[in-house]
Amino acid sequence: YHPGLKDMFKGDGTSMLCQPAVIANALIQDYIENPKAKTLSLKGLSQDGTQIDANILIRQLFTCMKGNRDLGTNTTGVANCTVNLLRSAGLDYEVRIVTNWPKENFASLDESVVLESRVPTGQDVKSYLRKGYHISGLIKFYRMGKDGNWFYTEGHATSITGYSRQKNWPDDLLNVYMAD
Repeated sequence: YHPGLKDMFKGDGTSMLCQPAVIANALIQDYIENPKAKTLSLKGLSQDGTQIDANILIRQLFTCMKGNRDLGTNTTGVANCTVNLLRSAGLDYEVRIVTNWPKENFASLDESVVLESRVPTGQDVKSYLRKGYHISGLIKFYRMGKDGNWFYTEGHATSITGYSRQKNWPDDLLNVYMAD
């Protein structure tokens, strides 16, 4: 909701920029921590590579993801954009989607993206964080209609940055730490 991005918000003032923001944070972190990531073409980067205007990067990513001001971005656009940025930088990468959504939702997904059609688990979070992956968690919100059926109202993406658990908890029960 930074005022510098206000022209990209929906007409009602809602920001639909959560997925570009999640990916921007991951790319900035990689750029800072991984010398190989210095080849990433990130808009908004200062001449000396020590500072970045995240708003410019979010604009770059939103365009790359084929975002829509009123609808936001979709997972296929996010994955394809990420692949294109990493590939053009000559980086060794893996982009993976774990989802229970139908495969038909991913018809135009880049062939290099690993698509696992199943319900994501707490073990996925633990395993992928240990392996150094960045994890974007998509949260969907539903409301019960007057007819008693649930309907999707909106969604949100966050970075999953860590987890904790109690020793006596079942293996798949976690406290998940997210950055928004």
